[in-house]
Amino acid sequence: MALSEQEQRLLEQLEASLTADDPALASTLRGEAPRVPSRPRRTGALAAAFVVGLGGLVGGIQAHPVVSVLGFIVMLISAVMLAEQTRQVGQLSAQHPAQRAQRRAAGVDLDQLDRAAERWRQDEGR
Repeated sequence: MALSEQEQRLLEQLEASLTADDPALASTLRGEAPRVPSRPRRTGALAAAFVVGLGGLVGGIQAHPVVSVLGFIVMLISAVMLAEQTRQVGQLSAQHPAQRAQRRAAGVDLDQLDRAAERWRQDEGR
């Protein structure tokens, strides 16, 4: 059943006010992926732990082999945690291809990463 012009205007006004009041809810209702907050402090701490582990690994060669083993363990744990954090952020922020197609059909400009991903998929299809 089609909406009258007045109902369509009212619906558009409601949508605009919802978007202005609560953008996160509006994006959830539209089916867009939520923005994933990056964790710069955690990333920095993990990178620092990796460097400390590397220092322990190298310094332990001259001091004692146990220091080298501990340095390697610290490096390994920090690298795994950093990779897991990066993977989670990538999974949560990625949009489903159907959502990109809907945005394109609606005339929404794709951002640079979406355009690059689209070109990559086209090149792989050749």
